[in-house]
Amino acid sequence: MVVWKHIPPLTIGNERVFWTMRILIFGIGNLLRKDDGVGIRIAVELQKDKDLQSARVEIKGGNIEPFDLLKLIDGYDRLILIDAIKTENGSVGEIHQFKLEDLPSYPLRTSHGVDLKTAIEIGKMEYQMPKIIDIYAVEISDGNSFGEELTLKLGERFFSIVQEILKKLKSYIKDLEIDR
Repeated sequence: MVVWKHIPPLTIGNERVFWTMRILIFGIGNLLRKDDGVGIRIAVELQKDKDLQSARVEIKGGNIEPFDLLKLIDGYDRLILIDAIKTENGSVGEIHQFKLEDLPSYPLRTSHGVDLKTAIEIGKMEYQMPKIIDIYAVEISDGNSFGEELTLKLGERFFSIVQEILKKLKSYIKDLEIDR
């Protein structure tokens, strides 16, 4: 069972009750646009990990707009998004880590329709949004060309990227475990 590390269990009668934390890892992307699908591909690889399965972490992925994501993340305590990013000075395969509050808000137009930060703020009016939202953004080479394969440079680094993200996730989950 994954639980809050800092909230001690309660004893009710003879039973210990733990506060559980619901965690969703969601890989975002488009598998038909070369490197843009890296988030989904990473989610598929993470689903194979027995430690994440035993921690009862849910792992999903897809090509989804931020407003459509709101229904999927409703009720989770923590959301970890994995997506592609293209920056001016980044190296292909580099992993950038952000919190939702680190992201700028855009005037309602990005490649995903509405920016994530704006969608989450609007979603708070109707849904129970995660209290913690982390974003792992993998630096890509080409997310615009059509093709089902990763570019050579990202493809060569893919499994080391998966292992790096997996290591970070396992470290985080280990910190939350009190009892299974």
